[in-house]
Amino acid sequence: MWSVALAVLFAARPCLPDELDHAPPPAPEPPPVAAAPAPAPPPLPAPLAAEERARYRIEFGLLGQVGEATLALTPPGPGVARAKLSGEGRGAVLGMGATHKRIETEWDLAPGGSHRWTSLRVQGGVTVTHLVHQHVPGSVTIDRHQSGRPDGHDALVRKAPVLDPLGLVMRLRVAPPTTRESFEVLDGRNLWSIAFAPAVRDGKHLRLEGEARPVYWNGQPDPDRIGRQFTLLLTDDALHTPVRLVVPVGIGDVRVELTSVERASTVAAARW
Repeated sequence: MWSVALAVLFAARPCLPDELDHAPPPAPEPPPVAAAPAPAPPPLPAPLAAEERARYRIEFGLLGQVGEATLALTPPGPGVARAKLSGEGRGAVLGMGATHKRIETEWDLAPGGSHRWTSLRVQGGVTVTHLVHQHVPGSVTIDRHQSGRPDGHDALVRKAPVLDPLGLVMRLRVAPPTTRESFEVLDGRNLWSIAFAPAVRDGKHLRLEGEARPVYWNGQPDPDRIGRQFTLLLTDDALHTPVRLVVPVGIGDVRVELTSVERASTVAAARW
């Protein structure tokens, strides 16, 4: 046994004197590994890709034009997750007094869509403002300010995301329904359940047939408000620009017609 151990010991190369105080040279360091580039964000859908301003005229039956409206879009920029939507309309019908309404919305492509919005209505000298925040999809708080009345605060909880009127329009533009779809839309404090049949091609347009039903905050029908059926036309292209909205109201139709649209550096007159 020892003879084997001695044979192994003496077979090893002895250390030379100048090797006793020197460590072996370090192994060369591997070249640095370049960090993988961050993935590029996905491109925005065409309706959200550029600034846009569209103008509409509002007509009512034989009365002709009774108002006008403007819709505007500011797309999300670098480091900004949400687009900004705004809509403003003015008009008067049958001596009921001039009405001015404005909505401003922060809109997100993520589930939920309408994140935060403000609506203002001025009619007959009374101003009503609603500040709405959807913290997470379906969880909504509402702050109400009305001239001559105390401020109010409410909370609304639904099973699905709630949209504001402008958010609904953008949702339809980004993804026109291919099957029957329903959405809940909050206008002020009024909740609506709005159902759409699948979009169908109508010449150079997409035609959407919709029905708006008033509901309480628990989703049950609200008999004190009137539901409406309506038709919405979008351009049959990637932008899906709203062209015409027709709402029958008994003694005539309310028609909202596109008159012009400005998108980025282009200006186009509407000839539909």
